[in-house]
Amino acid sequence: MIDKDKSKEQLILELVELRKQNADITDKFQLNINKIKELEIEKEKYRNIFENTIVGIYQSSPEGQYILANPAFAYILGYESSEELLSSIEAPQLYVNKEDRAKCIHEVLKHGVGSFEVQVYRKDGSKVWISNYVRVVRDKGGNVICFEGMVGDINQRKQVEDEINEYSHKLEEIINQRTLELQTTLAQLRQEIVERELAKKVLYSSQERFRKAFYASPCMMVISKLSDNIMIEVNDSFVRSVGYSREEIVGRTASDLNLWANTEQRDKTISLLQEQHSVRDMEVAFNTKSGELREALLSAELIEINGEKCLLVAGIDITERKRFEKELRDSEEKYRNLFHNANDAIYLYELKDDGILGTFIEVNDVACQRMGYTKDEFLGVTPKDIYPKEQADKLYGFIQNILTQNHLTCEMIHISKNGLKIPVEISSHFYNLEDKKVILTIARDITERKQAEEVLLNQFRQMSTIFDSINALVYVTDMENYELLFVNKYGLDLFGTSIIGRPCYEVLQVNQSEPCPYCTNHLLVYETTQPSHIWEFKNTILNRWFQCIDRAIPWVDGRLVRMEIAFDITGLKKTEDELRLSKERFSKAFNATPALMTISTIADGRYISVNDTFLNITGFRSEEVIGHKVVELNLISEARDQMISVLKKQGKVCNWEIKFRLKSGETRIGLFSADFIELDGEQCLLIVVNDISKYKQLEVELSRLSRLNLIGEMAAGIAHEIRNPMTTVRGLLQILGQKERYHQDKEYFNLMIQELDRANLIITEFLSLAKNRNVDFKTQNLNHILDSLFPLIKADAMVSGKYVALDQNEVPNLLLDEKEIRQLVLNLTRNGLEALLSGGCLTIKTYLDDGKVVLSVHDQGKGIPDEILEKIGTPFFTTKDNGTGLGLATCYSIAAKHNASISFDTGPDGTTFYVRFKG
Repeated sequence: MIDKDKSKEQLILELVELRKQNADITDKFQLNINKIKELEIEKEKYRNIFENTIVGIYQSSPEGQYILANPAFAYILGYESSEELLSSIEAPQLYVNKEDRAKCIHEVLKHGVGSFEVQVYRKDGSKVWISNYVRVVRDKGGNVICFEGMVGDINQRKQVEDEINEYSHKLEEIINQRTLELQTTLAQLRQEIVERELAKKVLYSSQERFRKAFYASPCMMVISKLSDNIMIEVNDSFVRSVGYSREEIVGRTASDLNLWANTEQRDKTISLLQEQHSVRDMEVAFNTKSGELREALLSAELIEINGEKCLLVAGIDITERKRFEKELRDSEEKYRNLFHNANDAIYLYELKDDGILGTFIEVNDVACQRMGYTKDEFLGVTPKDIYPKEQADKLYGFIQNILTQNHLTCEMIHISKNGLKIPVEISSHFYNLEDKKVILTIARDITERKQAEEVLLNQFRQMSTIFDSINALVYVTDMENYELLFVNKYGLDLFGTSIIGRPCYEVLQVNQSEPCPYCTNHLLVYETTQPSHIWEFKNTILNRWFQCIDRAIPWVDGRLVRMEIAFDITGLKKTEDELRLSKERFSKAFNATPALMTISTIADGRYISVNDTFLNITGFRSEEVIGHKVVELNLISEARDQMISVLKKQGKVCNWEIKFRLKSGETRIGLFSADFIELDGEQCLLIVVNDISKYKQLEVELSRLSRLNLIGEMAAGIAHEIRNPMTTVRGLLQILGQKERYHQDKEYFNLMIQELDRANLIITEFLSLAKNRNVDFKTQNLNHILDSLFPLIKADAMVSGKYVALDQNEVPNLLLDEKEIRQLVLNLTRNGLEALLSGGCLTIKTYLDDGKVVLSVHDQGKGIPDEILEKIGTPFFTTKDNGTGLGLATCYSIAAKHNASISFDTGPDGTTFYVRFKG
């Protein structure tokens, strides 16, 4: 049923349904607010990840000042906290090799990101290897804001690399041994060459053996003429080493190919050859074709080939061996410094096969200084000699644990040479060293920590006294097993003295056999330096509300525990609930109403609140309204001062019909009501506006449809009566016009016939308005009808130098009368083409909008003048010289028969007519 056929009661029911939909939208808006709060909680979780991850994370300025660092980064560098690190050191001071930082920054600025392995200083001056993944952060202008990095401790991996280097060293020794063997073979080869020179009769066979040895040798070998240094032959090893092909080498000199990397070495080699006629095992550098610099062990000998003196050069590539030697030396030096410069005492002692502890194999300087022994004295004692008797007797059990787990960490007591007891934290590791079972122990002096623990214990006793005097529940629980470690007197009076030592969830709640789902432990594990977590809950035993302040604190034994202070806020909650209910009732009424509602101050006219309906209808965002003055937004046409004056006289204003403006500039009609209210002691103005624009449009539409119905009834009643005599008159005019005596008046007869045809056309259009006209509905697609019409519409456009565009989207089939729809499309397109100037374009488009099939016709004309907008679609109203005023009226009639509606938008850029089929 279309709107014109609906009763007033049906329209009111639809309005009620719209209000329900508005209420649903309000609920969805509240749901979105809850989701935003959940996102805030997720944000807090990610902050905890930053604080708790084992990977070091930092930010530093381009100048090297650390801006941000997490606890893991501070721990890797030996600092107690992130704050200590940020206040103690800058990035340039961190690097052992100052050039490393410059290289890192260069790579990151060039590529945006970079991954590096560098050695840095810890707080105690020791050195540690780290992996550093860095990216640069820039602003929109491309300027560097800061560097962000992720850091990992790779010391253990470096130890593995050292073991690999040790293996490589052994492999190098094997290579050297093979090289010596090859050099011996080379010496034998030289001897054979001399013998071949002496044995002329076996020259051919000797040359063949030389050739095979020459090409098969793993040494680089080259033969060049002594006279001009041109190379006449090279073996495969030489070709592979230098990277040139045999064709690129033969016939050229070493200087041509730039093979000598050092001209001084070349001159020295030539000088020795001239003096001694041979060179043995000289280290030289050479260049490859790719430009790589390599090193070789070179030997050379003067020989004679076909009566010409030549130079035979043999070389062994020792580049890799030299690199391994250097890395091994550097590695040994590095770990020797690390061992002796460590802040902790380090011991290495042997473990016999029968489990007996051997003497110390190695100790560092810190161990000697701490224990009062010289190094020689230390190497003459066993681990039992540095432990008190009660711990020395347990060493065998400790050793078994180390052998089982490969490592052991615990606290022990060391006895110095002069009998001083030193508390230490030891970390022992078992491994094999050169076929010996050894144990490496790192001992850290924890004397100061033990003293601090004692101080903390005394402070705890003092704090217990203070907490017992607080009129609130104070308790401390273990973070892992939830055991109650401390409860103040206030808590013991509430829950009983037997709760100490039991899980908090069992004794502080009713029927709770596992940790409470709202427990804050997971929020506090790494928050010892963060603000306390404050929350509220209702205790199930006491049935009272408490405000809780939770914080993670270190316990006297070093473990992390949760301390909670809970204040009884039952009375406050009752007051809050009453206030909340009052506010909720007002808020629901305010936001749920389908009318636009605003509250503004009387004093300066600033908006302090608007409801959701106001924002949805006007299109403004809350921040664009709240805090702004009424006169700034100018939403209501009536003067504000006049409204306030009337309110003061009459007490309130009800149902003024006004115009109000939307954000888009659209003007609507509403029923305005206003009254004074007081909020927080300030006099305010409450305004309620009911949007009646749709009802006003319905009134206009009903009026227009009524006129169409009246004209349709007239058409059905009199159109045929008029057409029949006109047909008779037209026929008589045609007959008379063909008679010879009226030949001179034939022009007048034709004019009369044309006018009758025009009148007949008007009657035909007039008949299309008839309500009882037969309509042949068939299921068909709107796009198919447009496809068949488009050539005709395009031809009409081309005649007048205009263009037509067809934009079709997939739409479902509809029940349509093809002839009627063709008439509707032709009327709309021809009106659009007439509105276009030459060269303009008319766009016909189909698409789905909110489940409805939409046909739109858009022209690029000047738009419809305001003074005739209300007359659009009125029968017999036209702005054309030869128009009948029935084209758009016919379109409205056809649309009504197809359960469709017609609307339009117009402006300086053109007019668009929309036909929406409701299906």
